[in-house]
Amino acid sequence: MPIVKISTWQVSEAHIADSTLWTSLAQEIGQAPGCLGVYSGIAEEDGKRFHSFVVWESLGHYDSFSNSPGFGTLLTAFEQVRSGPSQSYFVAFNQDFIPALSAPTTEILRMSILDGKSTEDLESIVGTIKGRIDSGNEKFAPVAWGPIVKNQEGEDGKQFYLVIGWESVKAHVDFVTEASFVPLIDSLKETAALEMFHSHLTRNV
Repeated sequence: MPIVKISTWQVSEAHIADSTLWTSLAQEIGQAPGCLGVYSGIAEEDGKRFHSFVVWESLGHYDSFSNSPGFGTLLTAFEQVRSGPSQSYFVAFNQDFIPALSAPTTEILRMSILDGKSTEDLESIVGTIKGRIDSGNEKFAPVAWGPIVKNQEGEDGKQFYLVIGWESVKAHVDFVTEASFVPLIDSLKETAALEMFHSHLTRNV
């Protein structure tokens, strides 16, 4: 499977005024050898948190791009679209993530395993949740998730990303608040710290 670089930041006022500042950057990234696509969008929760998903054929292709002569210029241009710091994570999804990124609403969930819990604990509960959602939300299946294999601080093996496609935020909320599903969410929260956003992603490239 490809490697996905997930980056997130608060959008700048300049970006809000002119979204082509980002799309031109995305198109430039998309021309790099080994880039298979760029998806992005602003969180529905606050209208300011931005996520980009850059799909790379391999981590080596990204490394080559980041060492290319024009990369510094790209970073300078990037300063125009963000306000404050950005975070980036390289994720090895274990299943096809395109249906989730292409849905009307994408649930974006970062999971950090809690002390005293293990990867096996997370795999168990996520596997159960995934099975329920894939069977009840077939239009946007599969639920895709995988480990963060590299980030700005290195690798600790305890962080994962999960993406799910939904028809809407309401469809997501209705599904997970159904009585028989609530204990699964409680179990997930007992296993990992969660950071969740919803976004309507656009394929830029």
